[in-house]
Amino acid sequence: MNSFNNKISKFLTSEVLSSFFPFFLVLSLIIFGNQFFLVLGKSVSDGLIASEILPIMSLKYFRDLPMVIILSFSLSLTYSLNKLYKSSELIILPNAGIGDFGIFKILSPLIFVFTVFVLSLSVFLSPLANKKAAEIKESAKIRPDYISFKESVFQTFEEQDITFYSADIDSKNNSQFFKDVFLYFPEDKKVILSNSGKKFSDEKNNVYLRLFNGRIYQNIDSGNIDNLSITSFSSFDALMFNPSNVEREYTDSVEYKELKDLIVSNDLKNITEIMFRFSFPISLILMSVLSIQLSRTNPRSKKNFALGLGLITYITYFYLLLNIKQIEYLDLNQIFIIFTSTHMFFLALVFIISILRNGLYIKI
Repeated sequence: MNSFNNKISKFLTSEVLSSFFPFFLVLSLIIFGNQFFLVLGKSVSDGLIASEILPIMSLKYFRDLPMVIILSFSLSLTYSLNKLYKSSELIILPNAGIGDFGIFKILSPLIFVFTVFVLSLSVFLSPLANKKAAEIKESAKIRPDYISFKESVFQTFEEQDITFYSADIDSKNNSQFFKDVFLYFPEDKKVILSNSGKKFSDEKNNVYLRLFNGRIYQNIDSGNIDNLSITSFSSFDALMFNPSNVEREYTDSVEYKELKDLIVSNDLKNITEIMFRFSFPISLILMSVLSIQLSRTNPRSKKNFALGLGLITYITYFYLLLNIKQIEYLDLNQIFIIFTSTHMFFLALVFIISILRNGLYIKI
């Protein structure tokens, strides 16, 4: 019997995985495409530069990856098993005394691997990706007006205590090129004059002006001309903005905290966040059982709504969990009861469908 179960397990695992990757690819393209339009639409208002758009899209997709994997896996389970029922290849299992929960047991190694993977994503990696995306957006929001320098206008940037002037500015491909540049650094008592220059940023989002053929006048405010020093240069990089020097407020949000920081806190929001993160692997297990139930069908039946029901069920499931997370003015016991009740409701749904199928055998 163990040899039979092993063969069936390998067969069903290969069928589920072969269906999983197409579902995963399609859903990934939908989620990533949605993030593309969302991020691109807000790029101007958020002050994003071109090099920041793709990283934010990728990080937000990675944040939503647990949901994509759970939905892809549950749909692949429903589709692959339903296809085998329709082709009468899976009829042998009920005849051998292996029901829906027996199939779940056969597929349990595969479900376990996906559960552990989703657990690591939802508890550790996805919050980290969410935090990194917030860091980029926060850096863009606090970045001064260095995105677009103004021509023939003295601009003073109080955040960095810098005054800038350029007689002529040419903007090309998200870059700016300058002629006759003037920079004044009051704190350093320094003036920089150059014939030309260009703006650029590095991988840490520091903003620089690369100046060519100019001079640096140091100690211009000393009142003593003997202290004045003049240095000529052919190329000089002036740091205009360093995002690491600016304090950020997003770090207090529970969505960006590590699990160890959430555990040691007694704050209700932190405890709610822990429950929400652990809800993803729990939902994968429940959706796996439910998908196996929904996949069962009569080979002679022409109507099949299994995939649609699975999709609607998971969207409802996730929507409820997301709204519970945002509920305020509840104590710990109430939040725990609501979270537990949501999971128990879908667990009860699994048993109800099992009873109906085994007792009344409803065709789906």
